[in-house]
Amino acid sequence: MVNEDRILTLSLGAILLSSGTCELLKLDTILAAMAMGFFMVNFATVKTRGIFSLVEKFTPPIYVLFFVLVGAKLNIWNITPYVAIIALIYLFFRTAGKSIGARLGSIVTKAPITVKKYLPFCLLSQAGVAIGLSISAGQQFAETIGPTVVLIVTATTFVVQLAGPISVKYAVTKAGECGLDVCESDIMKSCCVKEVSVAGELICSTSSTAIVSETTRLTDILDSFSKNYNLNYVVQDKNNGLAGLITIEHLKESLQIAEISDALVAYDIMEPCSTSISPDMYLDDVLKIFTEKDADALPVINERGCVCGIIEKNTVEHYLHGKVVELQQKLASLG
Repeated sequence: MVNEDRILTLSLGAILLSSGTCELLKLDTILAAMAMGFFMVNFATVKTRGIFSLVEKFTPPIYVLFFVLVGAKLNIWNITPYVAIIALIYLFFRTAGKSIGARLGSIVTKAPITVKKYLPFCLLSQAGVAIGLSISAGQQFAETIGPTVVLIVTATTFVVQLAGPISVKYAVTKAGECGLDVCESDIMKSCCVKEVSVAGELICSTSSTAIVSETTRLTDILDSFSKNYNLNYVVQDKNNGLAGLITIEHLKESLQIAEISDALVAYDIMEPCSTSISPDMYLDDVLKIFTEKDADALPVINERGCVCGIIEKNTVEHYLHGKVVELQQKLASLG
């Protein structure tokens, strides 16, 4: 506690000294404070880390008070057509300047294409420094253009603060940088069965190799088993409805009777299945069914009652792990 008090005293003393020096030399206090912060962060990181962690604890009330006072200066009845035109011109050139500067900067630094396209949308907001400088100008030119400067900056700040968050969300979403810090449980709650794919193939597909008919020969199933990723098969009847399941255990048992395997079809080795899931079911619910039924595979039935695929427990786990790794790699590439 003593150290924190000492740090707070030193930081307040530095601020007062900086303000007094600025008044003596007729310098702008806001720019001086920014310069002091820049110097402290970049050239005295170790010594100033404690100061900034302490300052962050009591800055929120100051921010609230600051913006309340700024809002109190916005008197809409003082906005004349002339002031409105000046505000629109200021807003246009401010936005254009930031957009051009962001694009030029991204080109010079060879930033990714997403930065070039969407960074300008993230720079629309305007807050503290601009308002602080306008208030300073309002005090220094109180008898001339000062009040107009404060009115224009405050009014445009109100506008861009409403549009800014929307623009930022749009840019971050379009750039693919939204929702990267997720885990498997997050993906399970937001991903449906129909979105799961293995080796680039969706598991919910009427052309899936895991779907066989009742009359499919066992030899054909074994041949498919040797070439594809799935370990289980869903059997559909002549109306494309669910007839049963063929698990890897069934295939193992059928190999023990090799002398009659050529005469067996899917109907002979399948077992009835009363549990199924829909393509729109979330993976979180699917894994609960796997646990409750102690099953390794579940047939996927669409709203018309037709078989459209099969989902395996190990497939879900592999898909979730792959998505997490993919998101982590993308997050790491953003620095």
